[in-house]
Amino acid sequence: MKNLSLILLVFIAILFVGIKTYAHGGGHEKKETTEVVQVFDNVEAPLDDFPTLHPLVVHFPIVLLLIAVASQLGSLFVFKKELSWVTLFLLIGGFAGAYAASNFVHPHTAALSPFTQQVLEEHEEFAYLTVWIAGIALGLKALSHFVLKRNVIGEIVVTLLLFGSAYTVSTAGHYGAQLTHVETVGYEDESAEEGGHGH
Repeated sequence: MKNLSLILLVFIAILFVGIKTYAHGGGHEKKETTEVVQVFDNVEAPLDDFPTLHPLVVHFPIVLLLIAVASQLGSLFVFKKELSWVTLFLLIGGFAGAYAASNFVHPHTAALSPFTQQVLEEHEEFAYLTVWIAGIALGLKALSHFVLKRNVIGEIVVTLLLFGSAYTVSTAGHYGAQLTHVETVGYEDESAEEGGHGH
């Protein structure tokens, strides 16, 4: 049992290191530059400068719901009670963050091209699915944890729901990134006024 726990912890550590390396362009050779870089004392923009706090808030449910999948899977095999608590708290944070991002700090968009409007609708659909699935998973996890005493069937259903929420939050994040970085929604420049690509 201890060996299995150790293997699981090593696997999770390797997974996170791999994700971090991939996200920061790992594996690419760095080019040597001789440019002089000017360093400024303060480059942090105050929150009032942002048109919406959506990008700040939305990263919490993405991270928390994805980690909840890992902790829930771990709770099926090792540290059952402890990881069950961790999953419960991750789900509370993930659901609250998804709800806040969808309802309280959602960016207001106007004058989008038909293509960009469709991308926005896909983003919103997957965001609302995330809220619903995470909410149902939270309710069932609380029921399983407190009432059913981590019944195997209940825990498997929660696991499947968590995989569903991981898929929907990832897909919503993909469409959100497309809106921001490809269609340039939210940037105050010429392309934003034209609605991005204008397909």
